[in-house]
Amino acid sequence: MPNHHILYAGIYIIMMTCKLGTRRKKTNNQSFHFTQKVTLTYMEKQLSANGYYDTGNMLYDNYNKNPVIILDYNILKNWMSQEAFELFKKYEQTGEFNYPAFAELSNIKMYPLPYKTIGVNFKLMPAFCLTSLYYPESGKKYEHVTAGISQFPFMNKAKHQILLHERLKPIREEYSND
Repeated sequence: MPNHHILYAGIYIIMMTCKLGTRRKKTNNQSFHFTQKVTLTYMEKQLSANGYYDTGNMLYDNYNKNPVIILDYNILKNWMSQEAFELFKKYEQTGEFNYPAFAELSNIKMYPLPYKTIGVNFKLMPAFCLTSLYYPESGKKYEHVTAGISQFPFMNKAKHQILLHERLKPIREEYSND
């Protein structure tokens, strides 16, 4: 009856795989949600938005070694004048950002951040260094985070306006079968 042993072994492997697949990420007795409330601070200005914890975002700013979050440029509208915001609309259309013009219109110190994706070998996005990133639900705070500005608006901007870095966890993770 060796076939029964193979069948039992197969069932056992499937059951263990299902059990491992149902493991939940837990943080301080709360289920981990990939969408998080986030408060960004730049100098004295604050902005609250929804961030998506993106485990695929491993971008670092080579200049200051900060992890990089990606912002939908539309959330910056209240942080600057309409004229400065118009430069992001031009950036969306052309892929080029006018740093000198922006410097004259805003106190946000933007600089070009090189990056690459699966489909793009080399590109630049405007970026600036945030004073802090704060998760109000857990109280976790990170200082000196770089914010890169996406050329295109996010498709699901109703759910999130920020792609968070994989290193910027809302709170320490624990794994549990509970």
